[in-house]
Amino acid sequence: MEWRNQIRPGMVVRTPTGDKLGKVARVDANGFIIEKGLLFKKDSVGSFDRIMSIDGDEIVYELSDTVEERREPEVAEREAPTTAAPAEDVRIPLVEEQLRAEKYVVQKGAVRVRKQVVTEEQQITVPVTREEVVLEHVPAGEARSEVAAKEAFQEQEIAIPVVEEEVRVVKQPVVKEEVRVRKQQIQEQRVASADVRHEEAEIEDEEKRRTRSDETGAEPGYMAPGDKDKI
Repeated sequence: MEWRNQIRPGMVVRTPTGDKLGKVARVDANGFIIEKGLLFKKDSVGSFDRIMSIDGDEIVYELSDTVEERREPEVAEREAPTTAAPAEDVRIPLVEEQLRAEKYVVQKGAVRVRKQVVTEEQQITVPVTREEVVLEHVPAGEARSEVAAKEAFQEQEIAIPVVEEEVRVVKQPVVKEEVRVRKQQIQEQRVASADVRHEEAEIEDEEKRRTRSDETGAEPGYMAPGDKDKI
């Protein structure tokens, strides 16, 4: 079967027993590069002929005798940590999302100010003056005018003008008050929320998982509670 066209970088390479060898770094015409992992301390070249099967993103790879022999000292080194060489630190960056607020100006609305004319009735009280005719009788001894003989016993009519004041309303516009319109800025607190993501690192003990699988008879991919520690 032609496996070369089915292999792509990032796929996980495992042994038939479920041990993780590493991930595929790149693929070329002669084979594929397996990144260093628990069994390989450096990048290794994998052969297409030793691929047993491919399931999704996992490759089941058959190890050669030389690789199996090189694995035994590594297991012995893990069992005797006093003689093992100090391991190199592996730094894994953990990323998280943080919220940052940005403010921008939008038009909330508009205010229109206009004047309108309102008609109402008002009353004012004004003092006015008018004339009246008063008829007063004066005794003959106190009279000052002398009547001629020829005017005696004749009818006479005298016209006396009588005047009075009348009220005429005159309207005049005056400034009563003025209205000033201005804008002012008001600060208030608002709460903005959003979902953020963060990464966590998990430590998986491969040796403990294999031992637990042998005891329970579960598949190699089974993880019992407590096999993963979060840091």
